[in-house]
Amino acid sequence: MITYGSIVTVAQLADFLYAPTDFILINRLLTTIDAANYAPAVQVDAALLLSVGAIANVLLPKTAIAHAQDDVELIRKYYLRGTLTAAAILLCAGGVVWLSSSWLFRVWFGDSMPGTRAILPFVLIHTIVGGSSAVGRSILLGMGKVKAFTISVLIAGVGNVLLSYMFVRHFNLGLRGIIYGTIIVVIARAGIWMPWYVMRTLRAQP
Repeated sequence: MITYGSIVTVAQLADFLYAPTDFILINRLLTTIDAANYAPAVQVDAALLLSVGAIANVLLPKTAIAHAQDDVELIRKYYLRGTLTAAAILLCAGGVVWLSSSWLFRVWFGDSMPGTRAILPFVLIHTIVGGSSAVGRSILLGMGKVKAFTISVLIAGVGNVLLSYMFVRHFNLGLRGIIYGTIIVVIARAGIWMPWYVMRTLRAQP
């Protein structure tokens, strides 16, 4: 139980380290202005993720119960419906935030934050893709597939650092380079690997 819990803890912590890691890279490679522009976008990202967190949290125990009963079809329905619902919520919420961002930042900061609004669409890409995978995370944890999930998160975390560093240092992409690195690893893990692995795992069940 301790081993299992430790692996889950590592996975959960690593999954939330993208933004802090990006801030470290920004502070070391870019300017304080870039950090100031990135900070509000990260808060928007966190707020939008809260909107779908409840779906994933509810499906975790439901998946564990269905898995104990060998009800693969029910788990498949949980995954497909939950993921589509989360994606729809994030798309709608992200669209509203993007369209109202000038007004939102004026109310929030007393400034329209043009630097933040310039990068906000790119941040919303990995918010929507990554947030939609929260259901898949709950499905895998509920089925006990913790090691595979943890390994994928750790690989993505390392990939995020390497790609972001390369985009800034060697391609001179500035703050967008940091965000591009996150987009690539989130799409690779949450948008490609996660659906493939979840469906493969479900097909392998008796």
